[in-house]
Amino acid sequence: MQDIPDLSKTVAELNKLKDNKDYANSLRIIDSICKSIKIQQQIHKFHHNRYILIMKKNYDKHRLADKFDVGDYVAYFVGDRSSRSRKLKARYSGPFKLIARVIDNTVRIANEDNGETLDCHVTMLKRYFKEFFTPEMVFNRTQRVKQVLNQHQRKNHRHR
Repeated sequence: MQDIPDLSKTVAELNKLKDNKDYANSLRIIDSICKSIKIQQQIHKFHHNRYILIMKKNYDKHRLADKFDVGDYVAYFVGDRSSRSRKLKARYSGPFKLIARVIDNTVRIANEDNGETLDCHVTMLKRYFKEFFTPEMVFNRTQRVKQVLNQHQRKNHRHR
């Protein structure tokens, strides 16, 4: 690797040359400053990429392998949907069918209703259980919630 010139000395030299109007030497110094900046940028890029690899290695060390197989049904994370009322908005949409693995942690999913495909990371997915979302089970759950609320209201009414 080349010797990197001290920038404070080169700036001082440049100021002297500015006074002497020595144009050729000033161009040489400007060229050496540009080269040293490029070298510093390359060094920074090298260390930054090394840091990224170390962080990824540490993350992957504690990451559990995903348990999705081709043909499984998954729900896709939609996100916050940034609107006024987020309480009743679904954070996941689905069901999507897992079609193929693109890379280790990237999969291709398809919406069976409209045939739309999407490539996404496995952290954006969770397992979708069709049996859990049948209308009968949702109805049974709402009936159970109503029963519990009625019991709670009767209990609180007696204590008044």
